[in-house]
Amino acid sequence: MNEFQVLSERLREVMLEEHIAVHPQRNPVLQNLNGFDATQMTSILQQYSILPKAFVVLLEALRDQAAVAGWGIAVQELNDNLAEELGGKTQGIAHADLLAEGLELCLQVPVKMTVPSTATAAFLERLEIIPHLSIAYAFGAAYAIEATAVPELKIIIQLLELLLEGAMPERLQYFFDMHLNAWEPEHEADLRKAIASHLQADQFSTFALGFRTMMTMMDAWWSGLAAEAMTQQAVKSVSRG
Repeated sequence: MNEFQVLSERLREVMLEEHIAVHPQRNPVLQNLNGFDATQMTSILQQYSILPKAFVVLLEALRDQAAVAGWGIAVQELNDNLAEELGGKTQGIAHADLLAEGLELCLQVPVKMTVPSTATAAFLERLEIIPHLSIAYAFGAAYAIEATAVPELKIIIQLLELLLEGAMPERLQYFFDMHLNAWEPEHEADLRKAIASHLQADQFSTFALGFRTMMTMMDAWWSGLAAEAMTQQAVKSVSRG
C-alpha cells in the first residue's frame, strides 16, 4: 500500500470519526428529524438542491487549475466527471436538473429557483475561495466532496422517504440508484487515482488540510440547516401562541 493510499484511507476514516456532516447517527438534521415537520424537511431538501451546480462550478475551476499545473491525468478525470454531471449519460439533462425536477415533482414546491439560506450562502462563499488556494489544498477539498457523496445521498434519501412515506418517484429513484451504485463510487475512485498520479509527498499535509477544511465546512452547513429548521419551528410555535 503506497503512502497516498494510506493517507486517503485515513481521511475517509476521519470523515466519520471526527466530523458529523455525513455520519449516519450524528448528522445534525438526522438527530432532530423527529421534531421536523414536512415544511422544514422540504426546506432542507431545497437547500441541498443548490449544491450540485455549485460543485460543478468548483470542478470546472479545479480542472483549469490542474491544466495550468500540468496535472494532465487530473484534467482528463475532471473532464470525464463534468461530462457526466452535465448530462453525458442522461440524455443531455444535467444531474443537478434531474434532482431539482424530481424534487419539484414529488414535493410540489419550486426547487430550481431556491434562494440560498444563510447557512448555504456561507458555504457557497467559502467554496468560491478554494480554487484560489494551492492545488494540493484545492484537490483535498474536492476529494472530500467525492468521498462524502454516497453517505450524504443516503441522508437525503432518508429525508425523502420519510416525507413521501416510501413512495419514491421513478425519476428520483433512478437518480439515487445510479449515483449510489455507479456514478459516485466511480468518481471517488477515479479522482483518488488521478490525484495519486500527481501529488508529491511534501504536498500530503496540505492535501489533508484541504480535505479536513471541507469537512468542517460541511459540518457547519448541516448544523446551520438544522438550526434554521428549528428556528422555523420556534417561529411557528410563537405564531400559534
